Amino acid sequence: MVFIPESTACSADNVATTVTDANAFLIAPGGVSDTGAVTAPVVHAIPRFVVDKYCSGNWKAVTANTMAVSAHGRDVCTVLVDDDSVSTLAPRITESVRHIVMEYSLWPELIERIHRQFPRVQIHVRTHNAEALQYWHRSNPRLTGGYESIRSVYGFLRLLCRDSKCRRLSTHLLGISPWDDVNYWSRLPGKARIRYLPYFSPWPYIHENIRPKPWTQRRREIICMPGALGRWGIDMIRRFGMLAKQSDARKQTRPWSFYLTCDDDKYGDVDVPPGLKIMRGVKEPWIPLTEVMGVAVLTPFGFGMKTTIIDAMAGGCWVLVHPGLARRLPEDLKNYCIICDPDDPISVADALSKLEIEPSADNVNDQLRQGVVNTFSEVLT
Repeated sequence: MVFIPESTACSADNVATTVTDANAFLIAPGGVSDTGAVTAPVVHAIPRFVVDKYCSGNWKAVTANTMAVSAHGRDVCTVLVDDDSVSTLAPRITESVRHIVMEYSLWPELIERIHRQFPRVQIHVRTHNAEALQYWHRSNPRLTGGYESIRSVYGFLRLLCRDSKCRRLSTHLLGISPWDDVNYWSRLPGKARIRYLPYFSPWPYIHENIRPKPWTQRRREIICMPGALGRWGIDMIRRFGMLAKQSDARKQTRPWSFYLTCDDDKYGDVDVPPGLKIMRGVKEPWIPLTEVMGVAVLTPFGFGMKTTIIDAMAGGCWVLVHPGLARRLPEDLKNYCIICDPDDPISVADALSKLEIEPSADNVNDQLRQGVVNTFSEVLT
């Protein structure tokens, strides 16, 4: 049975900013320079595909950086980058440009061409993942020969070469994850300096009128936001279902409710485990994050930073994270997480008991944001 609490159903009508309005936060105050000469001293280069991925991890991470870059007080404009940009964008760069903050390590050829034209321009690449390792995890290769194995190895090596070229050509690599910086980016050839530039959640600054509810007024709900329903998303749903099963077996006097969030019927073809309910109509995650007690990110897969973890902290929730993922989190963020292996009854019992305690009131998201603003102020000088 699917049950949707009246207070939980969310839509764009419930929030202050619609999808169209919120995309304005993705663009720097200087606007988008899509044609003509680029003359702003600081250019924020973002992939064109991010514009159409509202609420995704890509969108949130880039929007947060736009807020921070813009906050340092210099003229900043946005350029949208795609595979044609080597021929279309590079010729529009002028001598007025001093810094380019480029999201993702996708276009080393563009960086190379800009450097040939203007050697003094400093290019700072914002890395979002250990890209080759991320690809290897996603492809799940079985090295038994054959086409699939060859394709996996080729894809891994191609990304490794691309990222190495980015490190060789860039001034800075601004890493979203200290684990990625140490175990991946710093091992690639090249002289770019590596700086940790954490993710902070943009939601509290987009919806300033929606504040986290006091702990005593929150619902006894744990939600899971699996995102895309690939191999990793389906695995996260399975583990979340195991958490619900382990919780139900404990026969608690005050039971927990477990919800998968979605804004459409995307779970129609997915085998949703027993014990999970579906919270429909969630156009944006911020409202439920300010009203529930826990968010589950129960996956060992992936690199970079799971943006939902920081979003949940900003919303005042506990975050249940898988031990495999916790090993790659920054140490200072682990204090705001509860490590939980949903396949281990003892781990689940310990996690659910910790959920009863109000989390720290430290405003970790504001601290992360200020750190990002400070880092950009240092780098863009």
